[in-house]
Formats: sequence, C-alpha cells, structure tokens
Amino acid sequence: MRLFNRSDEKLMRTDHRPWPVPSKHWRARQTWTNLLFAHWPVDAATLEKFLPPQLVLDRFEETAWLGIVPFTTSAFRARFLPPIPFMHRFDEINVRTYVTFNGTPGVYFFSLNVANLPASLLSKQLSHGCYLFADVKLNKELEQYQICYHGRGDQSNLHFSGHYSPVSKPFEASRGTLAHWLTERYCFYSISNNHIYQTEILHNPWQLQEATLEIADNSIADFIGNDYKNEKPILHFAKRN
Repeated sequence: MRLFNRSDEKLMRTDHRPWPVPSKHWRARQTWTNLLFAHWPVDAATLEKFLPPQLVLDRFEETAWLGIVPFTTSAFRARFLPPIPFMHRFDEINVRTYVTFNGTPGVYFFSLNVANLPASLLSKQLSHGCYLFADVKLNKELEQYQICYHGRGDQSNLHFSGHYSPVSKPFEASRGTLAHWLTERYCFYSISNNHIYQTEILHNPWQLQEATLEIADNSIADFIGNDYKNEKPILHFAKRN
C-alpha cells in the first residue's frame, strides 16, 4: 500500500527513491509540518529485543539509532473517504528505529501517538501500525516549537515535553550521510497476527535544517531503558513535506 503526504501526487519527485513507486493505488494522503527528527545512538542488542523476529535491525556504520519525531499532520484523508473536518489535522509524535525486511530498508515504529482518536483508529486499519490515541500538543512560540505529550491507558506513565527550533538554512542531505540515512526512508513495517506489512511512502526529499532541542521531560521511550539519554541526540528540523 502507499501512503502519500501531499494532495497531488503529480507534484512529487520520484528520482530520489531507492526503488520505483509501486503501481498500486494510494490508500491515504497527508501533509507533515514542523517536524523534529531527534535521534540517539542506542546499543543494538537493546533495540533488537523489541523488534519482531522477521525484521533485521538496520545500522549506520555499525551504530543503531532510536528516533523520537514530533510533528503536525494536516490534509489527512483516506482514498475511500472525503476529507473529514474533525480528523484532517492533528499533532503526532512517534518513536522509531530502522530495519530491513528481505533486504529493503524502512522504519519500524514502536509507537505512533496521535492526538485524534478517529484518525488513530483509521490509520491503524490502513497500515496495521501501532497507532495510539494520546495527548499531543505542538505549538509554535517565539520561533520555537513546544512539544507536550502525555500517554493514555497503558502508556499513561510516558511523557515527552520540550522546545525545539531550526538553527540553519535548509539543505538536502547527501546520499551516504547519516542525515540522509535517518530521514530518507520510503516504507515502514508493522506486524499483525505474526504477519509483516510493508507500507510504501511517497514524499519529496526532506529539506532539513539543523536544530536545537531543550528537553523538560522524556520517558516516552523508557521501555528500552535510560542509557540512551546519556548520549547527545542528532537533531534535524523540517518545515514541511
């Protein structure tokens, strides 16, 4: 299946993709804005404990990475539904790492935390991803972006809050660099009933900016432990895609 993140696929570039665009119809479209890509180097054995056995942990120069990515989704719609006013825009934060399946690199989400219950339920049906309804707020304040996340249910003890902002001019990451490896991913994997699902993603190359992040509270990825917090994160901002 394909997940588009702009309303007109004719405006999309495809020359940057590592494999051709699949011929199947898209299933959902959306636009992403005000993203922070925050990545920490993590012990590979620690992450592998939380992956489905069918997936292979992907590494950059022998290092595995944990990502925490807050952003705002807008213009969300499924192919078989018209735009629905109360679910077309919402804030989200996901926790992720990078994997391969049959040699194809992609993203594996430990959680996709969405501040819209109908959108989270529909997204889960479309992709079998680990979508969870959560309290997520992302506000722009004085050229900074404020994140506030509080889990619900079994995730109620997990939090993430802080401020981030871009600090450089936009650039397109070069192939072979860590920034490109972390952000230019064109599918994600999910599991249901022991079956691996691959969701294709079509988007333009990210226009990245270096970023800063001040964390006030971070327990959103505590399921893997706390050691990663001792490392300095790699930070990138993207205004829109």
